[in-house]
Amino acid sequence: MKADSLIITEATLKKSKEILGVLGIKLRREVGVLRRWEPAVPLKERSSGAGEVLIEKALQLLQREGAKKAVCMIKYPYDLPETAEWHINLYKKSGFKQQGPIGLQLLADLSHTGTLLHSPSFRITTKESYSLEDFANFTLKAYASTPEDKAIHEWDPFVSVREKVLEELLSIKNGKLGFSPPELWKIGLVKDKAAGFAVSFMPEDKYRPTYGVIGLIGVFPKFRRKGVAYALIVEMHKCFRKYGCHYAYAGTPKTNKKAVNLYKKVGYTPVFEIINFEKQL
Repeated sequence: MKADSLIITEATLKKSKEILGVLGIKLRREVGVLRRWEPAVPLKERSSGAGEVLIEKALQLLQREGAKKAVCMIKYPYDLPETAEWHINLYKKSGFKQQGPIGLQLLADLSHTGTLLHSPSFRITTKESYSLEDFANFTLKAYASTPEDKAIHEWDPFVSVREKVLEELLSIKNGKLGFSPPELWKIGLVKDKAAGFAVSFMPEDKYRPTYGVIGLIGVFPKFRRKGVAYALIVEMHKCFRKYGCHYAYAGTPKTNKKAVNLYKKVGYTPVFEIINFEKQL
């Protein structure tokens, strides 16, 4: 099986051809990725064991193809967590472990955030005079420099390990996650010294109106509670609207209460929770 190829496996009744469920898996190098909201099993058949069989067969296929681990993600409405209970319990029963805290995805209608103001005590600039190395330093300083920050973010190598941080920044810069011109790379300056930063992009999605994503945002410890993060988001929203974005997404661990409160203050509403699972093969 080639990398990025797709396998579809089915669980069926022993004495009939009735299909009880379907599970799709994608192999990316040595990682098998289970499709979201799968195994897909009708409600009336979920006690039949079809889901367990599908996962078992899928893991066997992945092992034969040389995969080292399997991963899956559950994304469910913030106000309907019960819709994910069966899948969460199924993954855990099949030996998957939750990776990191529950993530929270928030949404802002940009038509309702245009009048927000921020303090003039600092200014926002763009990345022309800053390198990817600078932004890697900013990320580590904002996400992994205090015990409190580490407790929230250390599990995520893309904000806590320099090599992975640079990999993520390069992916954004090269457009792998969406359009990301220099003006979507912002730095907050206090007395001409960097105090925080934000990096955003605009995915291409033919099924949704144009939207922006705040990929990274952080403020260095000694500059917190001064409105820097608020100002960065407000300025980013201006750029999003300039490019025709109708709304914006942001994400953070659910345990990061300060960030959640900030996003709400700027006009975001929680819409989805996300749980990542992983199993070593």
